[in-house]
Formats: sequence, C-alpha cells, structure tokens
Amino acid sequence: MTNLSYNNLFMDEKGRIYKKDDDGEFYRLSLFTDKYYALRAVKGVPMLEIDGIRMHLIRDFETPLDYSRHVIELIKIRKGQKVLDTCGGLGYTAMAAARNGANVTSVELKKEVLNLASQNPYSDGYFKNSHINIVNADSYDYIQDISDKSFDVVIHDPPTYSMAPNLYSEIFYEQVFRVLKMNGLFYHYVGNPN
Repeated sequence: MTNLSYNNLFMDEKGRIYKKDDDGEFYRLSLFTDKYYALRAVKGVPMLEIDGIRMHLIRDFETPLDYSRHVIELIKIRKGQKVLDTCGGLGYTAMAAARNGANVTSVELKKEVLNLASQNPYSDGYFKNSHINIVNADSYDYIQDISDKSFDVVIHDPPTYSMAPNLYSEIFYEQVFRVLKMNGLFYHYVGNPN
C-alpha cells in the first residue's frame, strides 16, 4: 500500500483507495447498493467509478481535476454567474466554477456518491464553499421545478446513456433551455459513443 499522505488514505497497486480507521484497519472506499461505487486514484487524485465505469475523463488529462479546470476555462465561467451542475459527482467541476466566482447549484442523485465525496480530501471544497449549494436529487426531476431563465450556464456531464437515458432525452434538453437565461451556455459532455 502506498500512503497518499492525506486523511489516512492509501492506494494499492491497482489504484484502489483505502482508508485506515482508528484501529489501524484498512477498508476500501467503496459502496455496493444498487450499483458498485468506488474511488480509484489517478496519479494520486481520486476519481469515481460506478460498476467499474470511470465517471471522469482522464485520457487527455493528467488527473481528474485537470478535466474540470479545462471545462471551466473552456466555457469562461465568470464571477457572479449562476451555474447549474446537473451531475455533481465528486464536486470537482462545481469547485472549479466556484473558484472562478460563480454561484453553483450542484445536483447529485446518489447518496453513495456524496458519501464517497465526503471522504475524499480533494472534495472538501465541495462541502465547505458557500458558493456551492449541493442538492441530493435526480437532475431530471429537479430541473422541472426551476424557474425559467434562472441560470447563466448549465454544465451537464452525465453518466453513460445506459445508466441514465432520461438525462439524454428531448424532455430533459427542453428543460435545460427553459432554465437558461437569454444567451446562456449549455455545456454537455457525451463521451465517445463508438
């Protein structure tokens, strides 16, 4: 086991992350409920996996944090903007937007993901930044209750289509455009459908 030098976290040779409890015992940072949720390290930075599928784009980036910073730079998030982050995950994108001065509403469906994020030191700012409001809800349902023209930017980086087809539906996209302000920006990551 390699010590990751924070919060008693360690990594094995496959990048799986473990936490050392007060009794000196190691337990893997993973949960199994409806799916298998786990943290895995990429160059020492945790990323989320659901049923073995990576929830972070890392192919062209050094770490999962770099992708989030890239997105925020690409769409030029500015101070005072209202941002809706529809699939919060470990909070990396929400934190990057808040660092640029945005007020972020970050929606995450799975309590399991929020639990893992709460044990991830790289997600500390997700829970502690006053410019981030975390909502534990289904983005598909939550967006329908948002007032028209409420957000300057919607960042939508959902799981794969097979995991959440409703987040790729015409009904959902109509709601996204309804909640966007005039000249608002919609960023949607769709991955490689092969």
